[in-house]
Amino acid sequence: MTVATIDKNTTLKPSFANALAHFLPITIFPFMFAAAYFGGWWILAPYLFFLSVGGPLDWALGKDARNMDPALKHSRQLIWYSFPVWIWAFLWPCIFVFTLWQIFIVGSHSIFESILLGFMLGFEGQAIFIVGHELIHRRSKWERYVGEFLLASGSYPHYATEHFYIHHAHVGTPFDVGSAPKGQSLWQYFPRELRSNITGAWATASARMRRMKRPLWHFSNPFWRYGIETAAWYVIVFAIGGWIAVVIYMLLCLLAVFSMKISNYFQHYGLT
Repeated sequence: MTVATIDKNTTLKPSFANALAHFLPITIFPFMFAAAYFGGWWILAPYLFFLSVGGPLDWALGKDARNMDPALKHSRQLIWYSFPVWIWAFLWPCIFVFTLWQIFIVGSHSIFESILLGFMLGFEGQAIFIVGHELIHRRSKWERYVGEFLLASGSYPHYATEHFYIHHAHVGTPFDVGSAPKGQSLWQYFPRELRSNITGAWATASARMRRMKRPLWHFSNPFWRYGIETAAWYVIVFAIGGWIAVVIYMLLCLLAVFSMKISNYFQHYGLT
């Protein structure tokens, strides 16, 4: 048996310099703040950021095919890769609430500007599933709870249970609704996936309570947290903008969830 050798030219050593690219996504937040605070032409800044990072800048920087050598990974060095995740998780709730405050409380923006700010939140809000997904996979409990809170900002905290205990256990099999069978359209997949996520997460949480010989309403049932976290977001939104803000918020959540499901659909299509 031969031992595979690792080419040093294709390995990436964990360091602050090599982690700098991971800080790029959080640089959008100053532009979002300026758009929400100043309005006017500043509202175009986040959109220009989306266009530049998503295409030309990605092309200009080129492809980096290097990977980290697992034998060289150290938690102290990997912390530089965690900082962008933590910072995004902190800044997103702040900028979300601040933008709603500027729209509904300050009220200095026109209807057209407010619509553009809403779309801005919708586009950036899709990242809650990227950052939230990363955090619910972490070992530390506080990071997993932060991930749940982010997912709750998209009205989808039960994803933490469904993804971890159902999708990972059954991916690519008929038992995983997230793996669309060949021939199933996106429009057939989406409602089925939504329904299965909530029912599957509830069934999983219930089964875990029974195995631990605890009643379903025990405080350790994660659905207590999911309900409180989701309700907290709706209370905040309602306090800022009333029922109109709640309706808009629900549409933004639907946009974020739909975007995530499109990604899931194409990533897992035909694996069953």
